[in-house]
Amino acid sequence: MVFSLIRQLAGMELCSRPERPVRTTLDAPLTPEEALTVLKDGNRRFVNGCPWGSKTKEAARQQLAEDGQAPHTAIIGCADSRAP
Repeated sequence: MVFSLIRQLAGMELCSRPERPVRTTLDAPLTPEEALTVLKDGNRRFVNGCPWGSKTKEAARQQLAEDGQAPHTAIIGCADSRAP
């Protein structure tokens, strides 16, 4: 168990993260196929221990504040542990 965690942490250091633009209201909508590809790519990064979610830079946050957010996908789920 401890060795698995160490391997995961070591892998996270090796993850490269290219600069990614944020999606604002100035961007055209994604097609369903493009949105699914974005979701699958993000899931692959998460499974491999290379998430991008918590690494938003100040310039990206400022752009979102000025131009508004335009998420490519809305995921609706249930936090009730009894739900399948």
